[in-house]
Amino acid sequence: MKTEIVVFEHIDSDVVYYIGTNANDNHSVIDKGTPNDLWFHIVNVPSCHVVVKLPDEYDKKELRSIIKKGSLLCKQNTKRVASLDNVEIMYAPIKNISKTHVAGEVVVSKYKSIVI
Repeated sequence: MKTEIVVFEHIDSDVVYYIGTNANDNHSVIDKGTPNDLWFHIVNVPSCHVVVKLPDEYDKKELRSIIKKGSLLCKQNTKRVASLDNVEIMYAPIKNISKTHVAGEVVVSKYKSIVI
């Protein structure tokens, strides 16, 4: 598992992203988050899982920056799509993610997406 700490200009605390590097890591990164932290995955493509620990305070603009960075990290750490344009990444609060008995496989009940 990789960890990336990002400093955003207007957020008082560092923002920590956890990036799965294999199927077992992908399950482990989910365990790093709380129900309202965000999870990221490439739509319809096997990919790394990314979880961001949301700071205590942020506004809508800061949340958009946090989501964009998490989506970019997911794309950059998925070899299959890293060099492609217009990649769709889903994101959801961890409370909408259920792990299955297969390592790295999840069921997502509700998500939003962004194209990077």
